[in-house]
Amino acid sequence: MSMISDELKSTFELLIQTFPNGIPKPDFFPLLHLMRNKAEMSARSLAQVLATMGGGAYPDYHYDFTVELPHCRIDLNKIDEIRIKLQKSGFDEWLTTSS
Repeated sequence: MSMISDELKSTFELLIQTFPNGIPKPDFFPLLHLMRNKAEMSARSLAQVLATMGGGAYPDYHYDFTVELPHCRIDLNKIDEIRIKLQKSGFDEWLTTSS
């Protein structure tokens, strides 16, 4: 976690608690959508968190957020499932303290 900025530690912790074994592929784009629209996270911030979590490359996550996500068809039920998973890890409290 040393590579994550202080401002993003709570986001990192929320996502690690919600997805301790990594983000399953079917959850990935619904999670991006939720974090962009509900949490108003920037592509840069979320890409930094995801790269630290998953060990992937920051540019790849940034690309997914800025280029791929706008063209994805995302099932609203899947977004609700992700929101419920996040809420079990303190998403609502995180929203109020991270803004």
